[in-house]
Amino acid sequence: MFSIEDFHEYLVQSVFSSADCSGCMREEAFLEEVSAYLIDESDVSENVQFADYRKTGLEVHGWDYDDERGVLTLIVHEFSQKEQLANIGKTEIETKFKRLKTFVSKALSGLYQNMEESSPAYEMAYHIYDKKNNFRTIRLLLITDYKVAIRSDADFSSDKVLQGYSLEYRVLDIDYLYKIYQSQNQGNDYVIDVEKISIKYDKIFQEKYKDLKQEDYIQEKLIELFENKIGDNYTKEELERQRRLFAVVFS
Repeated sequence: MFSIEDFHEYLVQSVFSSADCSGCMREEAFLEEVSAYLIDESDVSENVQFADYRKTGLEVHGWDYDDERGVLTLIVHEFSQKEQLANIGKTEIETKFKRLKTFVSKALSGLYQNMEESSPAYEMAYHIYDKKNNFRTIRLLLITDYKVAIRSDADFSSDKVLQGYSLEYRVLDIDYLYKIYQSQNQGNDYVIDVEKISIKYDKIFQEKYKDLKQEDYIQEKLIELFENKIGDNYTKEELERQRRLFAVVFS
C-alpha cells in the first residue's frame, strides 16, 4: 500500500528533480508541483501565478483572481525540503497567515509604488490595488508538505475582516494533497510487481541495460510496463510523475 509517508517522499523527490532540471529554487518547484493537484480540485484556477515577495513582517508566494466570483486568493507556502514527514504547529501557521495579511494590507494601500516594475511581485501588488473595488473576499492559502491537525480558521485566527473584505483561511497540507493523489489514482487497475523487478534487476542490468545507470533502468522498465498496461491513457507529464513514484517504491 502506498502510504502517506511514501507519497510525501515521492512528492519531495519529485520537487527536487524538477528543481534540478529547471534550475529554479526548490520552493518554487514545490508550488509548481502542487499547483497541478490544486487546479484539478478547483482550489486555484489555471491562471494562478507565483511571485515570491518577502520583507520584514510580510510574505507572499503567489496569487489567483476569480473575477466572476469577486475572490482574490493569496498563497504562502511552507516547504520542509525533508523526505521524512513532520508536523507543523499552530504558532508557525499563525505566523504565516499574519505575514500574508500584512502583505495584503500594504498591497491594498499601494505597495506596488515602492516596488521595482521588473519584479514578478509588482504585477501582483499592482493588480490587488487596481482591482480592490472589484473583489469582496480574500482567500488566504497556506500550502505545505507538513502535516497539520487544525483545519478551521477559528483555530488560528480571529480576524474575519480586513479593511472591509471578508477573509477566508485554508491550510492545504500533506493530508489534503495525499487525498487528491488517491482520488486521481484509485481507478488505475495496473499493478507493478516491484519484488519481481527487484529480483530480476541484477540479471537484466548485466545484459540489456548494462550501459545504463539504475535510475535509467528504472525509467526504461517503467515505460515498458506502462506502454503494455495502459497505452495512451497517460500523458508524458503523468508518465514522468509515475516514473518518480516508482523510483521511490523501487528504492
